[in-house]
Amino acid sequence: MKWKSKLLLFFLFGWKGISLFAQEESNALVEQRIETISSFLEEGSEVDYSSLTEDLTYFARHPINLNTADALSLQSLFVLSDTQINALFKHINSFGKLKSIFELQSVVGMNLPTIRWIQPFVYVHEDDGFSDFSFRRLREEGTHDIMLRSKRTLQEQAGFIPDPTTGKSNFLGSEYGTYMRYRFQYRRNILVGMTFENDIGEPLRNGPDFKSASLFIREAKALKQLVIGDYQVQFGQGLTCWNSMAFGKSSFSVQVKRNAQGLKPYSSVNESSFFRGVGVTIGNKFLSATVFASRRKLDATFNADTVLTDDGMAVSSILLGGLHRTESEIAKKNMLTEIVSGENIQVQKGMWKLGTVAVQRSWSDSIAVRTDWYANGKFTGKSQNAVGIYAEGVWQNVSLFGEVSRSSNNSWAYVSGLTAALHSRVSATVLLRNFNQDFQSVYSNVIAEGNSVFPSNERGVYASVQAQLSKKISVNAYTDGVQFPWLRYQVTGPSSFSDNLIQFNYKPDKKHEFYARMRIRRTSIDRTVLNRIDFPVDKLSQQIRLNFIFSPTESLKLHSRLEFVKTNEEGLPNESGYLVFQDVIWKKMNVPISVTIRYALFQSDTWNARLYAYENDVLYSYSIPAYYGKGARIYGIFKFDVRRNIDVWFRIAKWTYTDRDFISSGNSMISGFRKTDCTLQMRMQF
Repeated sequence: MKWKSKLLLFFLFGWKGISLFAQEESNALVEQRIETISSFLEEGSEVDYSSLTEDLTYFARHPINLNTADALSLQSLFVLSDTQINALFKHINSFGKLKSIFELQSVVGMNLPTIRWIQPFVYVHEDDGFSDFSFRRLREEGTHDIMLRSKRTLQEQAGFIPDPTTGKSNFLGSEYGTYMRYRFQYRRNILVGMTFENDIGEPLRNGPDFKSASLFIREAKALKQLVIGDYQVQFGQGLTCWNSMAFGKSSFSVQVKRNAQGLKPYSSVNESSFFRGVGVTIGNKFLSATVFASRRKLDATFNADTVLTDDGMAVSSILLGGLHRTESEIAKKNMLTEIVSGENIQVQKGMWKLGTVAVQRSWSDSIAVRTDWYANGKFTGKSQNAVGIYAEGVWQNVSLFGEVSRSSNNSWAYVSGLTAALHSRVSATVLLRNFNQDFQSVYSNVIAEGNSVFPSNERGVYASVQAQLSKKISVNAYTDGVQFPWLRYQVTGPSSFSDNLIQFNYKPDKKHEFYARMRIRRTSIDRTVLNRIDFPVDKLSQQIRLNFIFSPTESLKLHSRLEFVKTNEEGLPNESGYLVFQDVIWKKMNVPISVTIRYALFQSDTWNARLYAYENDVLYSYSIPAYYGKGARIYGIFKFDVRRNIDVWFRIAKWTYTDRDFISSGNSMISGFRKTDCTLQMRMQF
């Protein structure tokens, strides 16, 4: 182990002593909210739970002032609809600033479950923000957050085994992955952050493999937003320019509409989904303008191409994994330069917004032509751009939103939708999308069945409904019908797709919570005959989940789940799988230790019958592993409150398979049927 890793581990383990930590309740609250949100999302969806956790953790400790909050802050709670936010603003305009949080009960559209959900994250006060800013307040109210993390897999991976002939291993770094993060924050207005990370197997000889830093200033009079360093961009509904994670399909209507934040400081360790440069937004409540620019290096591979380039080489693939453990992976690092610039102009009046966004991207080398039939019309060359127009607003009890975009090859795409409060207990959402077969997105993230980042060749209609049938019973459901006019990967012909989900929720009291979910998906996939002829056939997937939460005491929570899946490809035998797990979560106030344990059993005939489940992790980290094969999984999280402002987390997770003698493949392969991962994390706040 390298001396730097040893020093980090010694520092992590070296803290002694135990005392009370007053913020334990807020941590438990955020974990509960994240679990609730994840239960409504599509399994396996790429949601940045670390960013979501960070936002909710901040709001739990620095609640939103309802009297001065803007729509974006309230939308960040992921439970208030635009119609509810609009009703709150109208209430304040009509009756003056709120005197108490209990006044929310008189706001049109606010129901008791929603008020209880947001209550820990909001408060009522006359003023805040930059209006009373001073350097003394900056010093006194600013918070510092330092986080150190180390992780490793206990079993030896193939990449660490020395070659018998050379005596060298493929992985050049340590068996320990390391992570360090620093944050300074003043309210929601100033944030300074730095992040350093090394994945397992990455060498530290030139310092951390991934380095990120940013300065973010928000709502300083006419300066609406300023970010220097690493950042993300969100505009409209994600069709023209949106390079951060976002929710996919969900039975929770509020999560379908994109709520763009404009410029946003980057705080994750995904080494591909960010810009590096500067961005600024200036304006007032009615008109704002944003410009941003980015220049960064990307990992890439090249192949011969004498048509596009003079040197005979073109980019065959851009690598997004961010792993640099071997000589070959390091050789592909920072081989391609990407330059991105963009502009946005937006007018806003109340909850109504109208804006236009343009983004341009160029590379130091040409992107190679793809030869696959289904890739006809995909981008090739050295530069591209896209221009879009978006609008959103609230009319009576209906929230409207949409965006249309044109790529540089004159191809079009649009997404539009509405969410309506049909009754105080019933809301519905409809979303239409149409992406031309040759639409070439620059940076997108939209709701799509094909590819949310590169949307094309898709026409779909999504509809969902939420209904509070009684104080104890509610139902969520959605249906999604899609047409693919052109070929797709593994589908050599036009095809269709349908996705239907219904979920019943029952919460008789604070101690018990139950939901049952059924989901049916139908799609097409190629069947090969005589190893020569491909033709699409139907593929059906059916899924049932039963989820139960019981809290026998205030300090103990039991979480149980039973889930089945069955898939059938026309003309082939059924493939099935199941997952059952039991969580035990113990957190007692005024006790400096909390424990979370899960034991799961699973079996799936094939990869098509895999199942996903959200897992608790150390703070600001998350995992949603795929349960595939046959075996068991157990993990435990132990949190120790060392001092009032210091906590230590330890997580151990173990896979035990009964259907294999090797786990994974290539350099990550483990000889045996067990895999154990350990994570140690310490956080200091002051």
